[in-house]
Amino acid sequence: MTTSHPMDIDEDRLLLTDPAAARRGAHTSVLMGALVFLILTFFTVGGTILVSVGEVVALPFAIGGALAQLSAATVVGTVLYDRAGSDGVSVSRARLARTSRVLKALGRLLLAALATLGLYSLTRFALGDPWTLVTSGFIGIVLWAFYRGTVRIRRGRP
Repeated sequence: MTTSHPMDIDEDRLLLTDPAAARRGAHTSVLMGALVFLILTFFTVGGTILVSVGEVVALPFAIGGALAQLSAATVVGTVLYDRAGSDGVSVSRARLARTSRVLKALGRLLLAALATLGLYSLTRFALGDPWTLVTSGFIGIVLWAFYRGTVRIRRGRP
């Protein structure tokens, strides 16, 4: 009797506890990532247009939106990278390690951006522009959600 999957998995591979759930999760991540990327385009483009006409209050939308789009693309890319290394029942440890490193670097970038965004909005507030706090706060929530997502994805990995 032959099976479609080898019974002894290499030490470089980890068995998936629920391969069907892994496929569904990857499919959902790609679809949601693409949708979020498209929605964030409005923040990036709108912020860029407003900054180009002299509305500095929209700078957090322009830069934060672009960074959030980069984050969405990175998360989708790492999910696709992991799935490409899967044979349906197991996944490569090396791919998981690389994905974890990429997500850790993205998390650090997001934390640095959040700190910079906070300093920028406080500086603008001190100069008499309270509206920058609103735009910074709104895009900061989006960036924080991406940061928490990278942490959760990394902790969910062995």
